Amino acid sequence: MRVTLRFLAGEYEGESRELTVPAGRTVMIGRAPQCDLVLGERDRTASSTHAKLWLDDRGELYITDVGSQYGTFVNDKPTVKARLRPGDRVRFGFRGPLVEIAIADDSAAPPPPRPRPRPVKRARPVAMTTVRAVPKELLEAMAKEE
Repeated sequence: MRVTLRFLAGEYEGESRELTVPAGRTVMIGRAPQCDLVLGERDRTASSTHAKLWLDDRGELYITDVGSQYGTFVNDKPTVKARLRPGDRVRFGFRGPLVEIAIADDSAAPPPPRPRPRPVKRARPVAMTTVRAVPKELLEAMAKEE
């Protein structure tokens, strides 16, 4: 299934991204470079791995929040899991990027090329006021990147 996300707000406002969501596979959305759809680095209320798109057994498109810090909103309602329909609006984080969903069921078409993420400009470190437990796997992955 082909899904187009039209950015209405956020770093990519005015742009569109087309994704193919194959049956039996999830499409990850977040700021991390390994995500299938990489959100803008300046969209700080979007988590590194924020949500996933997937198809159920009937071919219906769903979005699931994967434990993001600031939540996922479908048509301005906080959600953990929701069915998506054409025209639905999804926001990643309470002030994060806002997209409008367009769906085309064209399984015969080849998948579009994956868009390349924009280069990340590293900001100076900022003092943190809240300490949160960080999974060991994430710390190891961050150490490898440095």
